[in-house]
Amino acid sequence: MFYDQTAIDYLNLSKADVKIATQPRNVEIPSLEDIKTVIEGIQGSSEIEKRDRALISLMFLTGARISAVRTLPIKSFNKDKLVIDQNPAFGVKTKFSKRIITPLISYLYKEPLNHFLEWFDYLEGKKGFKPDDPMFPATKIENGVENLSYYNTGQVEPVFWKSSSSPSKIIEKRFEQAGVKHYKPHAIRHSLIKRLSKLSLTEEQKKAISQSLGHEDVRTTFGSYGYGKIDEDKQIDIIKNIDFEGTSQRANQLMNREDVEQVLRGLMGK
Repeated sequence: MFYDQTAIDYLNLSKADVKIATQPRNVEIPSLEDIKTVIEGIQGSSEIEKRDRALISLMFLTGARISAVRTLPIKSFNKDKLVIDQNPAFGVKTKFSKRIITPLISYLYKEPLNHFLEWFDYLEGKKGFKPDDPMFPATKIENGVENLSYYNTGQVEPVFWKSSSSPSKIIEKRFEQAGVKHYKPHAIRHSLIKRLSKLSLTEEQKKAISQSLGHEDVRTTFGSYGYGKIDEDKQIDIIKNIDFEGTSQRANQLMNREDVEQVLRGLMGK
């Protein structure tokens, strides 16, 4: 078979274009206070409110993708271990159909775990949901008078959402109701990992976190996604505060000499 190398080279991106396409991106993410405001702004007085609060809480606890969260069945949660099994064999829609074991991380903000557990117990206990039923069921819609209209019952039914657009719209609505700038669902994932990346983690701990997010390579989590990259404002601040003239170092050396002289005077006095 004949290959036209000139045509192949023409279709391939240049090194500069590849660099531009793959360089880390600065991603806008909600602050911890934003997350708190949204979650705690949902009262939880109805089934819908309980579900929506638990939905956002679980996304913050796990960093799971919205496509996986909407397809989680009840049996994917191990309550004893506090682990979500994002298992394609259960019908969970993960990236590349990869099984992802994700512990619930109650980090900095403890209430989301309680909100999620309350919802899970409600589904199993009061609603009688079975293992194959959805963890985040769709809103129950019923026909109005003479089937001419439909209305929201304020309740849920054991039916999975058909696409990620429904939970995405729910998240958008809850952010707007809380008076918080709307971020896409994936930004909640970014928000969690951004905070984890600031911790002093061992390589083993980084690998464990990376796996729980469905990444094969630690660099995907803490590198190419931009999580391990210093924020631009912080980068500028760090450089501006570098002691290029060595003033602090000379001051420390001077103080050290004074300490030595004081010790010597004390010894000579003895």
